[in-house]
Amino acid sequence: FTIRLASSFGTELDPGSIVTLGRDSSRSAQVAKRAMTSALLGTGVNVRDLRAAHAGVVRHDVLAGKSVAGAHIRAGDDPDDLEVLFFSSGATPMSESGQRAIEKVFVREEYRRAHGTDIGELIYPGRAVEQYVERLERATDREKTSGATLVVDFSGGVAGLVASRVFSRLGVNAVVMEGFTNANVAGTGHVSDSGERFTEALDRVGRIVPTVGAAFGAVVGPTGEDVQFVDDRGEFVPPDVMLACVLSRMRPRKAVLPINLSRRYEELVEEAGGTLEGSRTGLNNLAIRADETRADVAGLADGRYVFPSFLPAPDSFMTLARALELFREEPLSRVRARFGEIFGNVRRKRLDCPWAAKGRVMRGLAEKFGGDPDAILTDGVKLNLDSGWVLMLPDPDNPLFYVYAETESGAAANGSNSSEGLATEYAEVVEALISSE
Repeated sequence: FTIRLASSFGTELDPGSIVTLGRDSSRSAQVAKRAMTSALLGTGVNVRDLRAAHAGVVRHDVLAGKSVAGAHIRAGDDPDDLEVLFFSSGATPMSESGQRAIEKVFVREEYRRAHGTDIGELIYPGRAVEQYVERLERATDREKTSGATLVVDFSGGVAGLVASRVFSRLGVNAVVMEGFTNANVAGTGHVSDSGERFTEALDRVGRIVPTVGAAFGAVVGPTGEDVQFVDDRGEFVPPDVMLACVLSRMRPRKAVLPINLSRRYEELVEEAGGTLEGSRTGLNNLAIRADETRADVAGLADGRYVFPSFLPAPDSFMTLARALELFREEPLSRVRARFGEIFGNVRRKRLDCPWAAKGRVMRGLAEKFGGDPDAILTDGVKLNLDSGWVLMLPDPDNPLFYVYAETESGAAANGSNSSEGLATEYAEVVEALISSE
């Protein structure tokens, strides 16, 4: 499968093009990258092999013009799964049209074959990491980061390989734990999903932060993309609250958030004189929209932040650097106290929906609500109501359907949660369409 996928990818590129590849530390990713390398070379595409490197280094290599596209291979949440992230020439996630083009070649098995001197060249670049660190330093206000103290747990991911170089260049005193594990890192998904291990990491970081006088602590996911924060008092800051803290302190001119997040974020941005752009849900859509609009910041409220001026994708080191700039002078504990334990009042319902029923459900929703002038059909069906909003959205990767809802008041007069009631009301509409024939 991996060879066929890489052959399809290479066929869509011009002969002689250069592609940058990187991987995480898992053995499955090592094997898969070697297979992808062979397949790409066989289509006449040259390969820049960065070996073990987090996705940010690969994206930077592409953005710097070293290659026309890139791919990062890493283990999935399930030990039997493997994720391959494809990047376009601008280091943004590959567009849906690009994905369809690769899928077309994959299904038809119409691969280009190179022979003799037309076979691609394998390149091992020498300064890819150094150039990434240099760009990060240029994008950071070193006066605000120099001399700061951090406590960071890298969850054994490959991002830990460059941690010492990054923190040294930024003048940061970092207490690094779980910096890098050679192979088969447990829990290679988002750090917030790793259960007991995540809790232990947060507790460990939280105990050390006040002891060493750190500005804050962080647990970085093994992918090197998401960051979960602990404030200067050692208390965990939920990711939705942390996003509010970042927007509050950053005061962005323009921010991009997915349409399933609370409207309170929009109010927060507009109160500071900025504008908020809505994007379709999902990291790829968010990153592309942030890059297109030249936003100052974008986020998913799950620990992944995008700062397009550096990279059009989440990167843990850029997130940590920005957080230092924002919370060095005003402590994170003081900022987060303004927002409580949760931000907004969005409620979500998850419904089982067979693949075969998704089209029928979407057609039914479009027929039922398509005539509403306030309905938005670009990503699922979103209804703007007098009391709030509702979003009914199919999961693109699983046989599931989601219903998100938020009311302006948050709680009804009888003390019940009106957002919960609104979500339940429209979940029943979706369930009726799922069960209909």
